[in-house]
Amino acid sequence: MSRVLTYEEIDKREWKTLVEKSSTGTWFQTPEAYAFFASMPDLFLPFVVGVEKEPTSDSSLKGRESFASVWGAHTADSTQYDLLKENACANRKKPTEAESILWVMLKGNNLGLHFRRQHIILDYIVDFICLEKGLIIELDGGYHTNPQQKEYDEQRTAHLQRLGYTELRFTNEELLVDPENVIAKIKAMATKLPSFQGGDGGRLLLRAICVGYVTKEKSAVKQFFTRRAIIIGGPTLADDCSNEEVIALMTAIREQPILNPSLKGRTSNHPSLQGRDGKRLLSPIYIETRNLNDYSRWKGAFEKAGFDYMPHLNFHVHTDRPWTEIEEQIGKHRRKYIRLSLREGATIETQPEIEQVKAYYALLQNLYRTKVKTPLLPWSFFERLYHLDSCRYMLVVYSGQVVGGSVCMVLTGKGIYEWYACGKDGEYKNIYPSTVAKYAGMKYACEKGCAVFDMMGAGKPDEEYGVRDFKAEFGGEMVEHGRFLYVCKPMLYRFGKLGVKLLKKANN
Repeated sequence: MSRVLTYEEIDKREWKTLVEKSSTGTWFQTPEAYAFFASMPDLFLPFVVGVEKEPTSDSSLKGRESFASVWGAHTADSTQYDLLKENACANRKKPTEAESILWVMLKGNNLGLHFRRQHIILDYIVDFICLEKGLIIELDGGYHTNPQQKEYDEQRTAHLQRLGYTELRFTNEELLVDPENVIAKIKAMATKLPSFQGGDGGRLLLRAICVGYVTKEKSAVKQFFTRRAIIIGGPTLADDCSNEEVIALMTAIREQPILNPSLKGRTSNHPSLQGRDGKRLLSPIYIETRNLNDYSRWKGAFEKAGFDYMPHLNFHVHTDRPWTEIEEQIGKHRRKYIRLSLREGATIETQPEIEQVKAYYALLQNLYRTKVKTPLLPWSFFERLYHLDSCRYMLVVYSGQVVGGSVCMVLTGKGIYEWYACGKDGEYKNIYPSTVAKYAGMKYACEKGCAVFDMMGAGKPDEEYGVRDFKAEFGGEMVEHGRFLYVCKPMLYRFGKLGVKLLKKANN
């Protein structure tokens, strides 16, 4: 059985850890993101739901009850973390041939397990690790036969074993000559080890988390016809999350007091459910998860919880490889536009002044008014983003003027999410701001050791979407992770869709 948690009950450390290690975790599902949305009560009414598995009596776990707390508490030596992180990032950027081959075989849950590479434990950096199993994989080059190095390796292995980890070591030659045999041994060891998601005191770790918000409008009429609950990125699920746990999470979301005020006796995740005039806010017309990762294995569970799947495309650029490889996959025309723009004097500003961000916001306002034709969040939203450590404005400057840019949200070591991109394309000879802004975000993701640069949407497969062709030229992988939709008020939902179509048509 699973237990649903409110905001007050969720362990914030476990919340952060789950997002960082899950293949479905994004910045938008972090405690920082929730706090950000909660800081603007005039714009958002945030909510968060968690699910944990109740304590198990399985005797196979008893000997390892402290393991999760051990690796959770020893993921880094704080006194050396900055140097270790720098070294880990450098190792990710310049892997050995053997490491590159093994990473291709391990990443993306290819073995049914989530592996990390160049992971920090105490003052060590391990080549590959599956945290769920406590399984470390090391690839040794020739220098590991040196007696001094061999002694150090043995001491390190013994130390990690005392902490509860299991280590497998292979030489580079073993991997290069017979990779299938190496993978077979990893699989065999992983099968022997129990999956342990436990926390302190026998309580299991958080299994699923979902951060979302209900939009709020100043106008009562707009609020009535446009209110919606948005879950950017989709919920974060443990990589071995069960269907039962997903159903519990998504059912709990539907039954949130914020989303369904008719349900009595439930605790709120937010201190205020009141509107500006003291009246209770209306529940949303629909709840939508905007997925940035793959949820296909849990699709049936979402549907059982009442959420229908809606196809939607996106582009991921894998940035956990040398920049030269990434750059070579950018379309030749885009590479030409980047070279021309930089040669003609366009520059990239990753730490802009607030006045430059205001100029970028003015560009966005014009874009949304003339082309997008949907409401844009107010300046206060972008100003607050500017002060977040995890936000980077990628602005393109030409002749002293901001001519384009984007907002990039950074989940260190994992992903960069491109938000609100725009540019004054076609207004200057040989200057292509939108192209340069995207190039800047991709390069920044690579430099920061992030696995993916996420373009955050490329439209519906059955509809024309001009931006999709533009994004396709940057060498990314087109994916269909879709969206999940629960319609709370069917009549208003149909009316709202028709209204948006008529409004766009009228503005053309």
